[in-house]
Amino acid sequence: MQCVARGTEGICTYEKSKSSPAGIVSGSSHLSSSSPSETTTQLEDREAPALLRHAHDYGYSNSDSLNSLGMLTKAGIDADISSSQPVAASQIQSRIRSEYYGYVRRLPSKIHCEVLFQHFFVCVNHLNAALDETIFREQVERWWSLAYDLLLKQGPEKLPEDLQCFPALIFQVLALALQFLPLSYDARLDELRFGPSQTFTDLSREYSDCSVALSKLVGRMRLTLVGVQQSFLRDCWLVNTGDLMQAWNHSGLTVKNAMAIGLHLEPEMPLSSQPEALLNALWMNELRKRTWLNLFAWDSCMAVALGRPMFIDLKACTVTVPMDCDIPKDRLKRVPIARSDSDKPTPMTERLLRSKMSQHFYEIRELELEGPIPREPDKVKELHNFAVNFRKSLPAFYQISNPDTRWDVECPFVPTHRELLSYMVDSFFMTLHRPYIFTREKSQRQVYESSLAILDSQDRLFGVLRGSQMQFYIGLAFPTFDAAVLLAVVLVSNPERYQTSFSRPYQSLRNAFERLQFIGSSMALAKTGAEILQATICRVKEAQERAGFTAHNPFGDSSPAQAYIPPMPEELQRDSSDVSTSMSPDADSWRFEVSQSAMDWTTQNHEFSEFDFSNLEVPMPLKELLLDEEVAAMPDVDIYNSGVWMPTQEQQTMTDFSENSLWNFLTRYPITNDDQTV
Repeated sequence: MQCVARGTEGICTYEKSKSSPAGIVSGSSHLSSSSPSETTTQLEDREAPALLRHAHDYGYSNSDSLNSLGMLTKAGIDADISSSQPVAASQIQSRIRSEYYGYVRRLPSKIHCEVLFQHFFVCVNHLNAALDETIFREQVERWWSLAYDLLLKQGPEKLPEDLQCFPALIFQVLALALQFLPLSYDARLDELRFGPSQTFTDLSREYSDCSVALSKLVGRMRLTLVGVQQSFLRDCWLVNTGDLMQAWNHSGLTVKNAMAIGLHLEPEMPLSSQPEALLNALWMNELRKRTWLNLFAWDSCMAVALGRPMFIDLKACTVTVPMDCDIPKDRLKRVPIARSDSDKPTPMTERLLRSKMSQHFYEIRELELEGPIPREPDKVKELHNFAVNFRKSLPAFYQISNPDTRWDVECPFVPTHRELLSYMVDSFFMTLHRPYIFTREKSQRQVYESSLAILDSQDRLFGVLRGSQMQFYIGLAFPTFDAAVLLAVVLVSNPERYQTSFSRPYQSLRNAFERLQFIGSSMALAKTGAEILQATICRVKEAQERAGFTAHNPFGDSSPAQAYIPPMPEELQRDSSDVSTSMSPDADSWRFEVSQSAMDWTTQNHEFSEFDFSNLEVPMPLKELLLDEEVAAMPDVDIYNSGVWMPTQEQQTMTDFSENSLWNFLTRYPITNDDQTV
């Protein structure tokens, strides 16, 4: 356009076409008569320039036109370099064909796959909208129609590039579906087990291991969107097993692969005169954006919960947010249009709202590095105001207090999303203020109220899962432990302030303990968390007694975990209205006390007279819990593989237990009797 404006367009040279990110390129002239699946294949399989086809083999990103290979391609030096490329990366070698085929043969039959696919998209996928059902089922049809003949006659390297890793995605979908299998399931699934002694948990692990093995065969040589989706679902599967350390480690690889194919960059539109090719590219761009949105939300939430660094740098990202709409079956005839406020919600509605808040988690991580005295108190106030306004702006059907329930039946995922968003907002408040529990009175109160709200939300969500007969409660374990321990810290440090309402938080702690006990029967980390929480509750009772109050146990003796019946949502709705989780941000002057003597409650707790609250590490219960597990399993865990991620100074000191750690603070309270009854 600048050439035209200067009148010099006659002496300018224009590129005939522009390369697009992997998977988003124009098709051939016959696309107008192709089916959506064929169009997608052709759009994704067109070869890039020769140099860029091998960019990843040499460690370059094939999405970056500014690296050396990209500059050579722009300069027209685009000779085929297949003769000099690494031999192992030229194609899927024939020596691994039998291994690839062996894994594929372990896929269940179409009938069994369909049962689990249906369950996955009804009960699991809405939790993170990781896949689009329409596009996934098109890929399934292409796989079944092409795989057998091509594998036997030509080998897996002749499959379309996006289908080479597709059986790995199938295995991971099956593994997740089995994790969320209800107690009353389709009896045909029993045929998948080798015998009555094999559980569906064992079968889920087997399928996930097959997924990983297949992805290693093809994924690292030919990174695709399908491979990134498989890797992200593997992250989710690992979290569901309670292996947070491995999940966090693996998520770094997922992010790295996603960036290698340019998901963090705004996708370009292909230059094509075919309407169907353009429309399909629009929808495939939406799918790429949704995948990246999930990775970003996942990365930020994991970093905050575990006290770990984020893998994604927002400054390097140019991709815009996707639209809030369903991908239609006839997408080659429709343009993406976002839903209006009056339309029914989609699974993406919750994801987009989550991403708005996730964008601020990195700011909280930066504040945490400053310790309990922030250099800029106004930054804490700014983030608090954001969360207050965010909660007020939530759609009526996502509000906890008097929600609009008109979509609850037609969109059965809405009640679950309502609780997930409620937890996210309260978690934001709790995470923002937890560094200042001992340096600002209002922050301590905010942590108290947000922790109570989270525990109430977790009880309601547990009730929803109980109502659906879902046997998997993994999503409740870690939020419950985090909130319960922080609530206990507040009660231990300041028993006088909360004495009059002590029965309220004590009941929440007791419910949290029993919930973790219940989940602990199938997850070791939850069992460990229950044991820690039990000891912590004993400190809470001891703090009340040391302050001159009698901490009565309104529940009597501890009941066995199997007898735990969580409150139903309607029972907790009455209690949740009593908890205000968004105090007025201007209620006080946002002053942070450097000296603990300036805090009123410390003068009444002489055992804390020598405790340095101004240098107390940020209390991160989940991180502390994982440290216990990490130290116990250190020989078997390769958390910081220098070949993948160089450990930072923060990571190298993660196993150091400081004198000013959370556990050291809690254990300062001596137990004066042998009563360990919660």
